[in-house]
Amino acid sequence: TCTGDGSKNPFTTVTRQDIGISLKIKPHINDGSSLRLEVAQENSELAPSLQGVDSSDLITNKRALKSTILAEDGEIIVIGGLLKDSVRTQVSGVPLLRDIPYLGALFRWSKDTHTKTNLMVFLRPTIVRSKH
Repeated sequence: TCTGDGSKNPFTTVTRQDIGISLKIKPHINDGSSLRLEVAQENSELAPSLQGVDSSDLITNKRALKSTILAEDGEIIVIGGLLKDSVRTQVSGVPLLRDIPYLGALFRWSKDTHTKTNLMVFLRPTIVRSKH
């Protein structure tokens, strides 16, 4: 890499990032059998590589959700809302002929794949009581 004055820098800075699904729950037990849950849910992934972007500059897509839930002991809770709608285009064709300007369109075809994802989490909080 180069520094601001144009000289070469032999060091590369690396930053570590967690990728994937993360679920953090902070429970609060109320009087009786009710609970208050502070839920933080995150889903992150690497973005598809782009033309002209250096491979060391990776981009991440992150979807996050925070909520506070009031529930009874043993009640099932459903958390949804992390939706993802993606389109992937795949281009293929006859080698060499598909690369000819104008005429190549006759020997080339593309296929779009649509994917919809809805991440849902099911929780059942249970208060474990000590026996005295």
